[in-house]
Amino acid sequence: VEHPDGPDADATPDSAFGLFKMRIYQKIYGIVFASLKDHSLFGSAATCGDQSIRVLWPGVLIVSMDGEESYYFCASKATGAKVPCSCCLCKKEDLSRLTLKSRPRTVADMKAVYLYAQTLPSKTAREAYLSASGLRDVPHFLWDFGNSDPYLARSYDELHFDDEGKWGKHLWPLTLERLAALGCSKQFDQLCAACTVCPTSCATHLSHYVQRVTTTYGKNFNFYKQHMCAHVVDEVQATGTLNHKTTKIGEAIMQELKEDYGATNFKSTVDHQVCMTDSDMEAVARIRTTINEYNALLNSDIDLADDDEDEIETQNTEEDSWHFSAADGDWTDPHAFQEAKRHDPAYSHFHNRLVTALTSALDAPMDPLTTIRFYKCLYLYFQSQEDFRQGFDILRCNERFHGQPRYDCITYRTADGYLGFGRLRHIIRCRLSHKRCIDLAVITAFSASRWKPNTYWEDCSVYEEDTIFSFVLLSDVFRGALMCPTFGSDHVRTYYLMDDVDSDMFLRLNQL
Repeated sequence: VEHPDGPDADATPDSAFGLFKMRIYQKIYGIVFASLKDHSLFGSAATCGDQSIRVLWPGVLIVSMDGEESYYFCASKATGAKVPCSCCLCKKEDLSRLTLKSRPRTVADMKAVYLYAQTLPSKTAREAYLSASGLRDVPHFLWDFGNSDPYLARSYDELHFDDEGKWGKHLWPLTLERLAALGCSKQFDQLCAACTVCPTSCATHLSHYVQRVTTTYGKNFNFYKQHMCAHVVDEVQATGTLNHKTTKIGEAIMQELKEDYGATNFKSTVDHQVCMTDSDMEAVARIRTTINEYNALLNSDIDLADDDEDEIETQNTEEDSWHFSAADGDWTDPHAFQEAKRHDPAYSHFHNRLVTALTSALDAPMDPLTTIRFYKCLYLYFQSQEDFRQGFDILRCNERFHGQPRYDCITYRTADGYLGFGRLRHIIRCRLSHKRCIDLAVITAFSASRWKPNTYWEDCSVYEEDTIFSFVLLSDVFRGALMCPTFGSDHVRTYYLMDDVDSDMFLRLNQL
C-alpha cells in the first residue's frame, strides 16, 4: 500500500495514512488465514506423513519482519509513542534499560483495552486510552485464533535489528564520525583485529558507558531496536534460535525483483520483462566477477610453473565438483556384495544392472568392472544461480546416522535433459580394470504423482517414491533436494517437492 502523494509523504505507522494501511493489512491477514481459524480453536484430524492419524492445532508461532512491519502486524504504536514496543509495555524513556522486566503484552489484555476504548464517547478519549497501552484503533485478526499470540510471535530479526538497525543506522555512523574527527581510523582497524569477544563481566559497565556516550555525543539509546535485545533470551527459549526468524535469507532476491519490476512497463508481459532484466544483470555480474578474478591474477606475485597450470586445469573439470567422506568398508567385489544381499529383492541382479547402467551412461565400450567401494557422505559443490558464488550440499546415505537411518535426496539431470529427483540408497565408486574410477549414486527415483492435496497451490509438485533402484552418474547430480511427506494421501511414499530451501534452489526449480 503506497501513499497517493508519493514516497516523500508521511506514511509512518503513527500517521493517518499509517492507520489506514494498518487496517487494510489486518483485513488482508484475516482473509488469508481465515481457513485456519476454526482448526486453531477446535483442532483438525489429519493423516500425517507417517500414516498416523493425529489432531493438529495450527497456530502462528513465529513472524519474521523488521521494526516498522512489526507495528503494522501487531497493530501497535510506533517509535514516537509513549509505549513503543510491540511485545511489552515498556515506556519510551526506559528502552535503553535492557535488564528491566516490563509487563508483556497479552491477547487478553490488549483485547480488553481495545473493547473498553470502543465504549468511550469520543475519538479523542479513545485515542488517549489506547495510547496509554501503545495500541492503535484497529482490532487484531489473531485475537480470535487459538494457539496464536501476535506479541509472542513477533520475532527478533538479526538483519534489521542488528546489522541494519542499531549498528548500521545508529552506532556505526557515530563511531565513524568520531574516528574521522580524531584521525585514527587505521589504528581502530588494527585494534579491532586484535580484540577478543567481550567477557560477561564487561556487561556490568554497559549502563555507565551508555550514559557517557549519551551525555558526550548526544546519542540517545532509548530506541526500539536497542530495547529488543531485552527480549532475545526469552524468544530463543520460547521459539528456538534466531536463524528461524531472520528475514535475511531470501530478502536480497526480493529487492532485486523489485528493482527489475520497476524497469518494466507494468503490462501483461511483465513476467517476461523481469526475467530478461534479471538475466542481463546476472550476465553483467558474471562478467564483472571474471574481470575482477583476471585482474587479481595479473596483480599476483606468484608465477605458476607449467605443471601447476595443468593441475589447475584438472581441478576445473566436472569430476571435481564433489568428493566423498565416511567410507563404508574397503574395496569389494560386486558379485560378493550381490551375494551378501541375495535375500533382498531390491538387489536382484545388482551386478548386471550396475554394468548395464555404466555402459549406457558412458555410451562407449567399458573396461571390465573389478571392484566397488561404498561411501556414507557426499559433498556436492555447485555454483549459485543467484550470485554465482560457490556453495555445497552435504548429503548422507547412512543406515545408522546418530542411531537413525538417513537417506538424503538429490536433484539430477535425466537422460532427456529434464530435472529428476531421487533418494540416495548407495554412493559408489567403481574401479575398472585400467584403474579408471567412475562415481555414481544408487537411488530410488521420484516420479510425478496423480494425487492432489485438498488445498492445491500454484506450482504444487507432488511425487511418489519408487521401490526399484536406479543408477545415476554423479556428474549428472548437481544439488540436494528436500522432499516433505504429504498428509492425506493413500500412498505412504508420496512427497511434496520443497522449492524454497534457498534462492538458488528456487531459481533451478523454476523450470518445472
